[in-house]
Amino acid sequence: MIRCLKDHIEKVVEGVCAGNLFFEMPTVHFFSEEAFCFGNNKVLKTREKKVVTLDIGAFRAKETIMQSEDDGKVYTCRELKSLAPHRCTFGYDVIVYVGYALFVHCRSETSTLILTEPALLMKTEPLGL
Repeated sequence: MIRCLKDHIEKVVEGVCAGNLFFEMPTVHFFSEEAFCFGNNKVLKTREKKVVTLDIGAFRAKETIMQSEDDGKVYTCRELKSLAPHRCTFGYDVIVYVGYALFVHCRSETSTLILTEPALLMKTEPLGL
């Protein structure tokens, strides 16, 4: 009975994961709101990366980096930095989850991958760049 309930819950979760809701990996645009508050700014560059979190799943993050024409100050997005470290694919929540599994609960790498597979790996898709 418990196994049947567990299988049913897994099917429900699979049905509402981000990978099943979107045919393509969604693109989320990030920019610094601070840049629009202070005068004369221009787009310095944009960068795109794949981000994977436990709550959201996998998505493309496209960040627009602005630069002040007056003093040269560079404005980056704080919201994106709060989701995932710079140049990292996995979000802080994934890093903490895996860290607790490995070091606090003394699980092996294999069992940690098995635990994260339903929650994380099903949501990821290859980034087609």
